[in-house]
Amino acid sequence: FDDAVVAWDRALASSAEPTAEQVLARADAAASAGDLPSALAGIDAALARTGPLVVLQERAAALCEAVGDFAGA
Repeated sequence: FDDAVVAWDRALASSAEPTAEQVLARADAAASAGDLPSALAGIDAALARTGPLVVLQERAAALCEAVGDFAGA
């Protein structure tokens, strides 16, 4: 799964405007590898680039809750 995260990182970095689906796929790969903080960091980075997208904000909130960061959710 780490290879998938690296591949998604490269794809997102080279994309002028990543789609929500791409960002969520990267987050899923990181979460599947057991790296919830990385999944959340990827979504946060995407939100900084794309602006507020509800689908990304919802996933970020769910990841915050999963790691016990209820204030961040």
